Order: sequence, then C-alpha cells, then structure tokens
Amino acid sequence: MKKFIIRVVCVLLASAVLLQGVQVWYRKNIDEMKRFSNVPNKIMVANIGSSHGECDFVYDDLETQGITGFNFGIQAQTVEYDEKVFDNFVGKMAKNSYLIIPISYMTFMLSDDSLDEETFKLKNYRYYSFMKYRNMIGVTFKEYFKVKYLAFFKTDMRIQLANYFEAFFMGEKTESEVRESSDMLGMNLSDIEHNAADAYERHVLNYKNGDSYAFRTDLIEKVYSIIEKCHEHDITPVMVTTPYTKAYNDCVEPEFLEQFNAIIDKIADDTGTEYHDYARDDRFYDDYSLFIDTDHLNRKGALKFTDIVYSECILKNSNYYKK
Repeated sequence: MKKFIIRVVCVLLASAVLLQGVQVWYRKNIDEMKRFSNVPNKIMVANIGSSHGECDFVYDDLETQGITGFNFGIQAQTVEYDEKVFDNFVGKMAKNSYLIIPISYMTFMLSDDSLDEETFKLKNYRYYSFMKYRNMIGVTFKEYFKVKYLAFFKTDMRIQLANYFEAFFMGEKTESEVRESSDMLGMNLSDIEHNAADAYERHVLNYKNGDSYAFRTDLIEKVYSIIEKCHEHDITPVMVTTPYTKAYNDCVEPEFLEQFNAIIDKIADDTGTEYHDYARDDRFYDDYSLFIDTDHLNRKGALKFTDIVYSECILKNSNYYKK
C-alpha cells in the first residue's frame, strides 16, 4: 500500500511538472501575450497604450542601433491598465529612459468598469501570464492562482494549442502575421469610409451624450499618475497621438477636438510633459499603404512612425542616446 501511494504521488508530481512545462512553452510560443515572457532589461524607449500603441510602434530599426525598445501596448487596454503594466515592468526601464504615452481619442473615456462581469473576466485573462498579483485589477488571489497555475484546464488555452498546431502543419499565417503584412490599398472608398465611421463611433460617439463627451476625471488622473511615476524613476514621459487616415479624421467633430485638446494642453502645462500630435501628419494622412485600417498602422507604417517619434520627440531633446 505504501509503495502504491508513493507511486501515485510521483505520478501526480510528474504530471504537475509536465503541465507547468506545457504552460511555460505555451506562454512563450503561442499565447497572444507571449512577448511579455521575455521583456529585456535596461529598456531605453518603451510605449504603453491600447491598439494604437500595440500596432503603431515597432522598435526593430532602433535595436539595430543598439537602442533597446519594448512595446507594452495591448489591444483595448485602458489607461488604468496602462498604469498597472508600467508598475509591473518599471524595474526593466533604464535610468534616463523614455516612456511614450499614446493618447488616443478614447483614452479619457474607455474603462473596463463599463463591461459586464463575464466580458471583463475574459478580457482580464490575458494579463495573468505576466502580471504580478498586486498589479491585477478586480482579481482575488484565489482566482489569480487558479488561472495562472492551472491555465491548462481552461478551454481557451486548449483551443489555442489546437489552432496553433493546425495552422503550423497547414502552413497558415498567424493573425499577427496577417495584420503586419496587410494594407488598405485594395479597399474601395466606400469601404474605407465605412471602416472610419465604425471606428470613430466606437472610440468617441458611443461616449457622447447630447453635446458633451464622457471625459472622466479619474482616467485623466491616471495619465497624471503615470507621468509622476516616470519622474520618480528618472524616466522622461512623452505624450503622443498616433497617425490616422484622412477618412478617420474626416469623421472627427471639431467640438470633440477642442475639448480633447484642452485636456491634453492642461496635462502638458501642469506636468511639463511634451505632447506631439501626429493624427493629421501628412507623412501618413493619405498613404493607405501604411495602414491596416483607418486608424492603425501596419508594420511598414509602424517602423516609419517609430523612427519619426524617436528622432523628433526623443533624440532632438537628449544627448543620452546619441551615438
């Protein structure tokens, strides 16, 4: 009986180790957040942000110059989680480094507290693999432990594993690979205008009530907090609005821009933080070969934009990284 119990325990331990090995491999190779499994030390330039951060910054060209960059942006990431992700990885930033803070049109209105409980849990799941418990939002330690260490038993992980191997053996491109190589050159004008109108509705019009927009003081304060934490760690914050196409800009209401810019100007004045607005930059404005849709750059556009931001927002103001 004793030998049997020992064998059962050994099998259970071996199974646990194997499952943890599968999870580690999964998070480094398949999970949509796999880049966070290998965040470098002494990052010189980084960005946070939602999909406008995730899609619009690619640091490959800078890294060939010996400049370590990292993209902390995640699709639909709120400014609340921007702060938490920054808290989670601030120790990875070099002294006298730069943090690019993308300010999108929905930054001061988008919050996860508007989501129903189930939708929030599904969205929040992506943070478990790389975030420390203290930086998670709306999670108990019991939930954190179960998802982080028993993730294999979650249906979405098993589905992603199956999809990965199916795509691998079929030679299909991943979603991110398709996105990186896509552009808008094949779209007709009607489709472009429809894409722009849908995007602007999600970003702004859904938060409009009469003549006013649902700008939230607590979300504005999160930007102040991120900037303050940058200063505490000898990091220079730079606020940036990323490029949009002409079609998207044509949807933007003048009264919205007036109120949005007033908020940005106050933050910049109060904190001494530079703000650079590339929303209508003519190097991108009507070049649809640089976009995957009307408000997100593709890889070609992101490489170009990242080099511009580094040159115009960072390099000209610093001798630190000049070669």
